[in-house]
Amino acid sequence: MRTSALRIPDSTILSETIFITQSINHYDTMNSQQSLHFPLWLSVLPWQTLLTDNFFISKVLYLYTHMKPATRNNALIEKLEKRSIKPTAMRLLVLEYLVQKDEAVNLSDVEQHFSKSDRTTLYRTLKTFEDKGLVHEIHDLSGSAKYALCADDCSCAYPEDVHVHFYCNSCKKTYCFPDRSVPSISLPDDYQPVSGDFVINGVCPTCRN
Repeated sequence: MRTSALRIPDSTILSETIFITQSINHYDTMNSQQSLHFPLWLSVLPWQTLLTDNFFISKVLYLYTHMKPATRNNALIEKLEKRSIKPTAMRLLVLEYLVQKDEAVNLSDVEQHFSKSDRTTLYRTLKTFEDKGLVHEIHDLSGSAKYALCADDCSCAYPEDVHVHFYCNSCKKTYCFPDRSVPSISLPDDYQPVSGDFVINGVCPTCRN
């Protein structure tokens, strides 16, 4: 064994590799009508050893990145590219998670879902999405910033794209209502608005029942 060739990889690459292997079966299910063309035997390899080999990791990432287009979620890729975000394994998985959520999420929610991830990598992914206008940040009574996907035609402009959010005092979830615009508010002279949050507090239908 050439131990001299082994070293701990960059945390971002390591996280992406772990995510890829964890999602093999998930993507296989999503594309059940297609041929995945991804080596399923990867899921049974001795990862404790292989994840310290940068050459092996680079091959896994290459295989994932160069899968046939028909086997990848083109809708997610297009959503990233529309915002000038390079589609990477990590970004695709985080975006898929956000698409599946009905409510806004905070960093802890994302970190809990991707338990093997690096917190810094997840934070940078969310901030990249925010900087490019793919998600918007929400501040409610929970005390932590939450993130929700923007509509495809949203430019995060104020006040045109500002909409109502609902925070449930019971379950602590926050919901977006993009079709509910905020009321027009007239500010005093010389006050220039840049952004705004409009959060209504109450009890959601699930908790009411």
